[in-house]
Amino acid sequence: MTLSDFEKQRQANIARNQALLKQLNLDSISQDIYSELKKEDAPKRRRATKPVKPREIVPALPTRRSRRIAGVKLEDVTDDPFIQEVTEAERKREELERIKRMRLSGDVSLVDIITDKNGVKAEEDEALLEKFREIGKNYSMGDFFDQMVEKYATTDKALQELREEFTKVTLVPQYDPNDVKITPGRMSTVTFHPSTAKRLVVGGDVNGHIGIWSVDNGSPIEYIKDEAEEVEETEELEPDITILKNHGKNVGKIVIQPTDSTKIITSSYDGSIRSIDLNNLKSTEKYFSQIDGLALGVSDIQFGSPNVLFYTTLEGLFGRVDFRESSRKKYDLLRVHDKKIGSFSANPNRDYQIATASLDRSLRIWDLRNVKASPWSEYEGARSPHCYGGFSSRLSVSCADWNSSNKIVCNGYDDKINIIDVSDASSWSQTYVIPGVKEEVAEGIPNSIVAEHRIKHNCQTGRWVSILKSKWQQNPRDGYEKFAIGNMNRAVDVYSENGQQIAHLQSLRLTAVPAVVAWHPTENWIVGGSASGKGYLFC
Repeated sequence: MTLSDFEKQRQANIARNQALLKQLNLDSISQDIYSELKKEDAPKRRRATKPVKPREIVPALPTRRSRRIAGVKLEDVTDDPFIQEVTEAERKREELERIKRMRLSGDVSLVDIITDKNGVKAEEDEALLEKFREIGKNYSMGDFFDQMVEKYATTDKALQELREEFTKVTLVPQYDPNDVKITPGRMSTVTFHPSTAKRLVVGGDVNGHIGIWSVDNGSPIEYIKDEAEEVEETEELEPDITILKNHGKNVGKIVIQPTDSTKIITSSYDGSIRSIDLNNLKSTEKYFSQIDGLALGVSDIQFGSPNVLFYTTLEGLFGRVDFRESSRKKYDLLRVHDKKIGSFSANPNRDYQIATASLDRSLRIWDLRNVKASPWSEYEGARSPHCYGGFSSRLSVSCADWNSSNKIVCNGYDDKINIIDVSDASSWSQTYVIPGVKEEVAEGIPNSIVAEHRIKHNCQTGRWVSILKSKWQQNPRDGYEKFAIGNMNRAVDVYSENGQQIAHLQSLRLTAVPAVVAWHPTENWIVGGSASGKGYLFC
């Protein structure tokens, strides 16, 4: 048979490939690999194991057996009075331990915790409640204010009348809160103009905007009633709000100038203090806080006297500015903390006394008449006023506010509102130190201040809600000293200077936390500002 050309070519390729393989010596290599594999695959010898004797299984006794089946007879102890008394005492002890461990937050009601659910009130439970009331001078009623007022009546007629008056205080009905957007961003501060004829609210946000809400100048909202384009007015008003971009950063505080109520003074973290003239809405820079050209963020301002403005900075400094053009007096910056000052307040009766609250977890009271070196400060060459005493907290202290009765209220992230009595402050000398020093937190800073009343209050605002700060009413017309603070459950709480809760202002229309609050100086009107810049006015 004759081979085809294709077959001849295939045979030639095979022969050529075999010749190449012989030249590469692959046959011997493959043989070596094969022999190595054979060695590894050889079975290993196993050691002989001794046979294991089977263990005899002994049935275990049951852990629980019926005494009735076993024939054991016991005496009936259910009617034994001694056994019943011991059992009841043990139950009460366990209940008391449970109460001690209870976290008073959220939807937990203090009344429900202490009161027996069966309606039986033991004497020791009453004593326990009285103990809590004495320690806290009325533990924070907060969200269960109505239950506490109903259960524990007061003999203070003035307090009863005030509580009754605040039951009539509601959100202004002519405005939809969703329409009252005072500032574009999260509101960081708010104030109430002292005028009673024309209510005016001024708010500032974290972006430097100032919003001015003229409450009594709202215009009726019109809508088209039908296809014929018939226009009908509603009872709701459209708010009259003017917004200004007054600063470059967060607005720290807004106050009204005492000598001219048409001037609104604003401060900011950008270091500037500006004045807005309501007559022409002109903004003027009054002062720029700086050291060597570097801006010092202004955290708080307050008029210590009609013409002298006090201010604090984010760096822990205290300063003063004289607004009189003829005055050439310059004030030195004083070191009062080494960390940010969140708030301060001057004594309304003695403008040389101030209280400061700081991120360093302390509140301190100072005398501006006595300035000396600061041995406690980490800053070289720092000078400070004389420190009467300090109050230490577990966490940052957010605010300090001083009223005309010489009571200081402060609160912070330890979820406590503290009311401090300094009723004899007007008689303190320039070197006075508050007695009862526990320890010195730093050289020259006695830790001697103790709160007269402590109130539990949730101050955990988080990142998107402004810090809660308690504020006294400046000059209450009814003569009753009281302060307000925002509530994280979308309400405003009002307390007396003795820690008694006066009101818990809330509404179904209040859909956000009114974190920043302000009183009208004389009337029982309160405004709150939310994270979305909306204003909630209670009148």
